[in-house]
Amino acid sequence: MSKLMVAGAFAAGYVLGAKAGRERYEEIRQAYQKLAGSPTVKDAVSKVEDKVMNMYNDAPPSGNGAGPANTAERT
Repeated sequence: MSKLMVAGAFAAGYVLGAKAGRERYEEIRQAYQKLAGSPTVKDAVSKVEDKVMNMYNDAPPSGNGAGPANTAERT
């Protein structure tokens, strides 16, 4: 096999693989956007955020400058 044939085969494989990879990437991206936009997922994320903030705000001061005791304003 000549170097030119090897380079041509590599280029063809690369182009076909890149196209297939891009199409799959787009499928995954669209599925993620659909899932992330779901009211059920948004509600679950909101509940988790609220729970984490409550745990953070209720945590006792650690004494090392980290955590709620060192914040200027709690939300």
